[in-house]
Amino acid sequence: MRWLIGIAVFGGILLALIWMAARVWRAYPIGFGGAPPPIAHADAAARAEAAWNGERALADIAALLPHAPRSPGTPGQAATIAYIERELARIGGFELHRQAFTWVRDDGVPVPLVNVVARSNPGRQRRVLLGTHHDSLIRAYRDPVDPQAPMPGASNSASGVAVLLETARVLGAADRPRSIGIDLVFFDGEEGAYALGGGETRWQPLGSTRFVERLGDFYREPPAAVVILDLVCREGLRLQPEPNSLRTGRAELVRMWRIGANVAPATFAWRARSSGVGDDHKPFWQAGIPAILLIDARPTPWFNTTQDTLDKCRAESLAAVGRTLTRYLFAH
Repeated sequence: MRWLIGIAVFGGILLALIWMAARVWRAYPIGFGGAPPPIAHADAAARAEAAWNGERALADIAALLPHAPRSPGTPGQAATIAYIERELARIGGFELHRQAFTWVRDDGVPVPLVNVVARSNPGRQRRVLLGTHHDSLIRAYRDPVDPQAPMPGASNSASGVAVLLETARVLGAADRPRSIGIDLVFFDGEEGAYALGGGETRWQPLGSTRFVERLGDFYREPPAAVVILDLVCREGLRLQPEPNSLRTGRAELVRMWRIGANVAPATFAWRARSSGVGDDHKPFWQAGIPAILLIDARPTPWFNTTQDTLDKCRAESLAAVGRTLTRYLFAH
């Protein structure tokens, strides 16, 4: 009898340990730490990383805010595209393309959209895509006082645009990674056909969907990796592994997090998000292309309100993402 009790106790302990291990695995699916990958052309990578300027990226956000709403079909859309193209032309070294198309909404209204594509080393077959969306909500639908007012969109979406532009600057000033081609893609229509983002019942990211549908316009083979940025400027920025990113992009997510833990350990958290986030990486991972999302989607009282303004952003948060992203490119 005593041995039966012993077996039962042992079995209970074993089950408890398995349950605890499963919980740890769900919370920390990419483990803890680990050595960062080797960096090719370390001197060039160090120069680019050191040149990354958070204040300059913050200035990009400030320059975009007066154009709100930056939604499809508005004057702000045209002004935003012009700003992005002007900055990229000033930087130089990128082959610029516009991917213009029209999306017809459920109510029959046509939506004019433009993806801006900047390509470095266009002849390279192995490529890494860095993406963000340049459109903003048509109105601050979550604002408790005036939900019809324009939504400035400092974090959502100017922060991602700022990180890509500043990354383009430092790559233009330093020796670029030689082993890969780099594509910077500024997607339109991430906030959906009605430009209401989470306020839409049938949300779909439009620009990235069309880009994946027409992937052959730019690629002989799919990109080796896709990194999407969104909501990356808040104070105390905290990025967590996103579940959808783990489905097709686990290796790239581990690579990014190991670099981030070295460059900005306070920003890159090892504990995964409990739920996925809909964003421009969705069409890529649905197509089986390794795609990861860098986003701090923790709730804030100002998200998608009239208070998503420049004072909610921090240069050091932008720099933490940008410097990690720069080193990541040199690790390919």
